[in-house]
Amino acid sequence: MSLVANAAEAMSEIHDGPRDLVARTQKSEGHVRLSVREAGEGFTPGEADRLFDAFHTTKRDGMGIGLFISRWIVESHGGTIRAALNDGSGATFSFLIPCRT
Repeated sequence: MSLVANAAEAMSEIHDGPRDLVARTQKSEGHVRLSVREAGEGFTPGEADRLFDAFHTTKRDGMGIGLFISRWIVESHGGTIRAALNDGSGATFSFLIPCRT
């Protein structure tokens, strides 16, 4: 839910273009992937490594703990989380967690 809320907030300042948000799940080779793609402003390439750090934020009024907590939850379940800039506008945040058999 945090990734979807962040995506919606990232697009809240977009007034002259589409506000597309796509959430997708995929299952492959013992893992499940959830990806959230948004058409907001994205982030700078230099920020990619810091987005999941505690107290780092790209938001004007952000606290910098949402993505940190998301990473902690995903990694606690044996998964990984990442962010990538889209071609064009926005970013895609995704995580991969193992499936239980």
